Amino acid sequence: LASFDFSEDGVFPNFREYLHSQSMFEKFKLAVVENIFEADENLLKKELKMFLEHPSVVILISERTSPLKAFQFLTKKPVLAQQFENLKGADLKRFINRLQIEFV
Repeated sequence: LASFDFSEDGVFPNFREYLHSQSMFEKFKLAVVENIFEADENLLKKELKMFLEHPSVVILISERTSPLKAFQFLTKKPVLAQQFENLKGADLKRFINRLQIEFV
């Protein structure tokens, strides 16, 4: 598991190295990524497409907005994409209550 925030300087080389490196102990890799659309569009697109169907690499992209037009391929198969709305009011209270019941 590794986390990458592309709003920070110099993150892309670390992200790329993580994806390409092989571990003797890990069966798969999970990269959690934020602010990914701040990266160089061409380099990022190339890396993401390279790992689209890689069975042992999962890239979880957490963004507040939908992907830029250049990254619309991230919303189509084989990519699994799901959007989560911000919870408000009664929905938020129900969610918190459900969590309390499950973890108490």
